[in-house]
Amino acid sequence: MVSREVARNGGRTRYRAIHVAAAEAVGLVGHRYVSPAGLVGVVAGACGERNFSGHLRPQARAGVVRVDLGSLTFCEPLGLVAVAALVDRATDTGEVVFTSPRRPSVARYLSRMRLGRVLTDLGVDHDLPTVREHRQDGVLVELTAFTDSGDVDRLAAMVHDTLEPIDQGAAGILYSGLAEAGDNVPRHARRRNGFLAAQKVGPARNLLFAVADGGVGMFGTLKGRGARDASHALDLAVVQGVTERPDQDSVTGLHAVAAELIRCGGYLHVLSDDAHLTVGRFTTRGTAWQAFDGTAVQGLVRSAAAP
Repeated sequence: MVSREVARNGGRTRYRAIHVAAAEAVGLVGHRYVSPAGLVGVVAGACGERNFSGHLRPQARAGVVRVDLGSLTFCEPLGLVAVAALVDRATDTGEVVFTSPRRPSVARYLSRMRLGRVLTDLGVDHDLPTVREHRQDGVLVELTAFTDSGDVDRLAAMVHDTLEPIDQGAAGILYSGLAEAGDNVPRHARRRNGFLAAQKVGPARNLLFAVADGGVGMFGTLKGRGARDASHALDLAVVQGVTERPDQDSVTGLHAVAAELIRCGGYLHVLSDDAHLTVGRFTTRGTAWQAFDGTAVQGLVRSAAAP
């Protein structure tokens, strides 16, 4: 993960230098912008659950959102779905200017995961390369927009099949939970669609899966249920199992998904507004200085081959 790579390469000082250099490239260092209208993504290094929100910057020019992936070196499924959700929301109100990774291998990976296809569908110009696709069934699920539970079926089935050799009951709960997520985007997030992606990683072939939307966020959904802020909303949803309406509380929501992942050695990471929460062997909470408009979730499913 990013933190370990940074430690091996000189610690936080070097990482910050890379980060600042990327920000200077788009003229955002040394200036304060107060604009609730949108965000610009400035990605330096890896892009995943540990640092995605740290790459966001306030919108520099009214009506234009710049998504700059020029310095991207690695992207987790969370980064893919969050970028797609950010762009999806930004196209509602203005123009999106997209910058592809300078590293050819990273640009090809984003193309293989079909980010280019999603950008085209959203009406955003890009110069991501065309790549030849080989079937990777059971290894990855390309970035895909979804509007209901039927669209999430391929991702849910991959999670189910990865976990079933370990725990059939947990596999069934996660399948139902992800299918429910497909229906929740228009109902709770107030967006026409969300985005999903997944990939098996590492020698043990553990599965990382992610979903995101550019909707109202957890706080917007749960403030009517007593949420005080974004961090409290994440606790209510993930730790306590609270949903938007008391009569619609579900046994297959984020709370149940997190519980089963943890029981089988995995974890769940959730980013919404200016808060993030990871529940696994340990629980960690944090606050981002720049909010992500919407909600992004990434889970890790340990494979049967994992030690």
